[in-house]
Amino acid sequence: PDLNKTDVIIQAHRGIWGKPNTNQENTIGAMIAAKNKGYKLLESDIMPIAVSNYTNPGNTSTFGVPGDLAAFHDFVLKRYTSASSGFIFNNTRSFLSGLSLKKPRSESLGTEKIMFFNELINYAANNNLIVCVDMKNLESKGQGGSC
Repeated sequence: PDLNKTDVIIQAHRGIWGKPNTNQENTIGAMIAAKNKGYKLLESDIMPIAVSNYTNPGNTSTFGVPGDLAAFHDFVLKRYTSASSGFIFNNTRSFLSGLSLKKPRSESLGTEKIMFFNELINYAANNNLIVCVDMKNLESKGQGGSC
């Protein structure tokens, strides 16, 4: 890179998503839509899942090692998925893979599934794209349980 000039790259924040009957955020569909619009930088929220040694929800220092990573924004599952309750961090990839995501800005279920970090990285690598990771921690903030 030439350090004497500045390059600007605009990122696709959680991919291209949000309009009714389009892709949900942080999904492979949202990332494909971003690539198709010419974006070279994909941003995604990443949440630890299948966390071992969870003992006290009020003390994040008691969390152990995540078994995997999911492209997901919220601490709780209810707002975006078919799950009626529960947290993302203490569920397995297998369980999370079985959930359907809600359509953007809707309570209706769509056909999209939760994307996992390795799927995002593989998609980016296979398409010569850059990934910006917004690593979420395990502290709920606000009424909706969002991070």
